[in-house]
Amino acid sequence: MLSAVEPLVALEKGDHVAIVGSGLADRQQHHGWLEALIHRAYPELDLTVRNLGFAADEVNLRPRSAGVPPTE
Repeated sequence: MLSAVEPLVALEKGDHVAIVGSGLADRQQHHGWLEALIHRAYPELDLTVRNLGFAADEVNLRPRSAGVPPTE
């Protein structure tokens, strides 16, 4: 049984965290409160957080302007 105090992810020192998604993740690039909360919760882990969110992204569709490298 899952409890609220059990972590869903086991983070280790030096891990990289990627935020992937559409509009919500994209807006986090302008308002960094989520990244700040992650760093505040785990200051000893020296985490690297990358926001890869892009508005309009879907599971099988990632529209980009001409000249932008593909995500693959």
